[in-house]
Amino acid sequence: GSSSGSSYTPGSITTETSAAVVQPCPPLVPPAPSGPQISVRSDAGSNTTDQTTFGTVPIGSAATSTVLVSNSGDQNLTIGSVAVNDGLAAPFSVSADTCSSNTLQAGERCTVTVSFAPAATGTYSDQFDIPSNDPTATLTLWRVDGVGAAPGNNPPPAPRLIAPDDEAEIAGTSVEFIWASDPDPDGDPLTFELTYCTATDFTGCVPVEVTLPRETEQSKSTSDALEWSLLLGMGAVLVPLRRNLLAVTLIIALGAGVACNEKGLFEISLGKNEVAYGFLATDLEPGSTYVWKVEALDGNGGRTPSETRTFTVK
Repeated sequence: GSSSGSSYTPGSITTETSAAVVQPCPPLVPPAPSGPQISVRSDAGSNTTDQTTFGTVPIGSAATSTVLVSNSGDQNLTIGSVAVNDGLAAPFSVSADTCSSNTLQAGERCTVTVSFAPAATGTYSDQFDIPSNDPTATLTLWRVDGVGAAPGNNPPPAPRLIAPDDEAEIAGTSVEFIWASDPDPDGDPLTFELTYCTATDFTGCVPVEVTLPRETEQSKSTSDALEWSLLLGMGAVLVPLRRNLLAVTLIIALGAGVACNEKGLFEISLGKNEVAYGFLATDLEPGSTYVWKVEALDGNGGRTPSETRTFTVK
């Protein structure tokens, strides 16, 4: 019989198959240039994002920190006049600058040195601008902060966070923040600022001030297992505590009839030199992730932050 249309014999190439087989590959397109790209970081190990934290500096002394500005793009990066449109005010200043009016080729960098010289006790913060021809960041803002302390004043110890654990999941809209602190090295009475919110950099967060209450009970200890008294209002509840070199396990029972003040503040005595504090927050939003930290203040300008932890509310 006969048939119409094209036929294919194994090993042969027809006009149709030839067009598919010998079609040339599309030409390689080189990647588009990224242009100039500004990258800014601090030379301090713990300050690598968008700010420099000087910590506590005695009155009459000065601390410096270097900000590194580099070109991570593939075209020349031109830096404008640093800290002119948004400059620094005392006690901050730019003490050295190799960036202003400089042009950085790809991979090159320059530096801006910032000084902090407090003349009075207190907490200070400011920011300055780094203009450039980066089309995505024509004006980079860099924040600075520091604490002025009385001469000879030692900063307080960093609060040790106990609960909630880092990256914990919380059920409900309440959480008990618990932290511990050793005494101030100068014997100054300590107060604490607890900050918790959903902004990862704590922008717009309002801290809760927790004042140091009068010590009401001496704790009792044994070699490995310790029993403590948790004083809440008029009732005392025994709290079992087991302690080793790596961790502290704290079990707290808050039952009916236990009295707290209007801020939900309570205290736990932890041994001879250690006191733990807590704050009961009841305003959490379900489905949100929070960050929290505690800062210790000694009343003489000394201020020391804890680590930062996160938790999620189910």
